[in-house]
Amino acid sequence: MGVPISQAWTVATYVLKQKLMRRSRYPLVLMLEPLMRCNLACAGCGKIQYPAHVLKSQLTPEQCFKAVEECGTPMVAIPGGEPLLHPQMPEIVAGLVARKKYVYMCTNNTIEGSQWTSIPETGGTPLVADMSSDILSRPIDVNRFGCIFAGAQKNLGPSGATVVIVRKDLAERADKNLPTVLQYRTHIKEKSLYHTPPTFAVYIVGLVLDWIEAEGGAAAIEKKNEAKAQLLYDAIDSSGGFYSGPIEKASRSKMNVTFRIAGGDEAVEKKFAAESGEAKLIGLGGHRSVGGMRASIYNAVPKPSVQTLVSFMKEFQRRNG
Repeated sequence: MGVPISQAWTVATYVLKQKLMRRSRYPLVLMLEPLMRCNLACAGCGKIQYPAHVLKSQLTPEQCFKAVEECGTPMVAIPGGEPLLHPQMPEIVAGLVARKKYVYMCTNNTIEGSQWTSIPETGGTPLVADMSSDILSRPIDVNRFGCIFAGAQKNLGPSGATVVIVRKDLAERADKNLPTVLQYRTHIKEKSLYHTPPTFAVYIVGLVLDWIEAEGGAAAIEKKNEAKAQLLYDAIDSSGGFYSGPIEKASRSKMNVTFRIAGGDEAVEKKFAAESGEAKLIGLGGHRSVGGMRASIYNAVPKPSVQTLVSFMKEFQRRNG
């Protein structure tokens, strides 16, 4: 996607100012980390060895804004999936936009199990969103975005296809020095046939879109997803602490429900994963970087499957609680 003229102007003005002040070194992008915790567990990383109270520390919105103002860069990046765990992330994003920073977001965090429940207002600032794991799980006003992209493999079809919704004016601003195949304008002009597309994957996406339309569209799918997620979260919250959700209730994902068992007892969680597999409930182990359990209940998962999981959870608690 091309860089908006306003962003190019802002960056150019900033760089020129640094040159006029005879600065040979200056920051261009601030990497803002509002949380100490990380969603990875890399071997040799010193961060995971910090005490629990340090890992749980986080910056307030005011501290984030102060850091942004002190640094003065025209662009701010909030890296990693863990920022979605911050209970005030919408407020932080809104504050950055108000300070005329540029915004890129991921709408659903598959690893931790958190999700944006509302899209931040960005005014005239182009908003770019990765919706790979929750596209068409709910209605979205595409007019609020400069670009939306999504891998098909979660809600739209098999892996190998990617959906891009981009404002044509932004696509036309792409740097002409980019390789032809990497320019969105190329694929728009050639109707996605510049080179041979993944034909079978695209065909299946078409069938899935027909199914969504027959079900009543994104609004009807959203109601089904809300009902499925409510079933599962109710089972977690009513377990008396045997099951616990690590995510703030207001930020819980309706696509990826994460939970711990018996306070995070790994032996009990391994037993749950093994026995659930024997009961044909597959893939409930959490991501390797965070552990615990994770139930991915994407659009194609029917409500009876979630009810079966809830019944299994209740029986497992009866025998192991």
